Amino acid sequence: MRYKDDGLIKRFVMIENDRAELHLFNGDSFIVFMNSKYIVGESVVDEAIEGESPADYIIYNTWNQVAQSAKDYAEKCEISMVIFGKFSKILEDLND
Repeated sequence: MRYKDDGLIKRFVMIENDRAELHLFNGDSFIVFMNSKYIVGESVVDEAIEGESPADYIIYNTWNQVAQSAKDYAEKCEISMVIFGKFSKILEDLND
C-alpha cells in the first residue's frame, strides 16, 4: 500500500479483499473499505458498513462515478467517502 511506503501508516492488516485495518504511528487504528466498483452507489456504502468490521472510511479513485445519493447515505451512516489522493492528507492530520 502506497500510504505505508510514504510513511503515513505504521502498518496495515488486510481483513478482506476490499477492507483493511490501518495502524498509525500515534497508536490509533481504523478500518478502510477500498471500493472496486466503477459506479459508487448506496450498495457500496452497505458493503462498507456490514460485517464484523464496519469501515470508518470508503476510499475511491478519480475515475469512479460517485452518486450523490451514496454520499448522502454515507453521511447518514457516519462513514466518510474520500478520494484516494485526498486520503493522504487525512492520514497526515490523523497522525498529528
